[in-house]
Amino acid sequence: MKVASRVTGLFVTGVLCLGAVPARATENVLRFSGNGYVNTSHKFTGLSSATLEAWIRTGTVPAANSYGAIAGNGFLGNDTGFGLFAHNNGSLVFQTRQGGNNISALADYSFDGQWHHVAGVRDASAQATILYLDGEEVNRVSGNLDFSAISQVFGIGARYSSGWDFGFTGDIAEVRLWDHARTADRDTNRDEQPLDWGGVRSARLLAAERGGRNSRL
Repeated sequence: MKVASRVTGLFVTGVLCLGAVPARATENVLRFSGNGYVNTSHKFTGLSSATLEAWIRTGTVPAANSYGAIAGNGFLGNDTGFGLFAHNNGSLVFQTRQGGNNISALADYSFDGQWHHVAGVRDASAQATILYLDGEEVNRVSGNLDFSAISQVFGIGARYSSGWDFGFTGDIAEVRLWDHARTADRDTNRDEQPLDWGGVRSARLLAAERGGRNSRL
């Protein structure tokens, strides 16, 4: 596999920012064809709650017995961690797991080739794994687990276990990992929440408002 291009990022004040606002079809996005990935070389251990979000655009349902990994670490296996991925059954999934203990929130996904905002939340205090699509909660599954001892590196566009697999086909942008459980009605200050989550608008409108520039990295 090869490493996808056009990625910048940092980890600061509990937020990992990778990529940029999906402004144009050929700018400021990571484009994957099923055989590329971004390796951050970090495991982000020690998290009890977390929020993982991204903009995605894909019209490709993963093949039978395969998946399209969007972002995460230690998911889709017997590892420990969490991740967002497209399922071969036509759904979108946020999976949290501690070894063989797997708690996954999933919902039907359109695979319409348009930009959509996806987010997975693990709320340790509520013992819930939650999936959001375009700012709306679409599934919530309760269960107790602890993924603080994350076992694999964080990747985008594929998942790492003993190697990189489950490559994503499509575009990914604005990947963000928060060290707490976010909700759709908090952090409305645009300087702190440029995605305007809770009133997520189309990527085209968001990009137009920003003049197609990169987000604050």
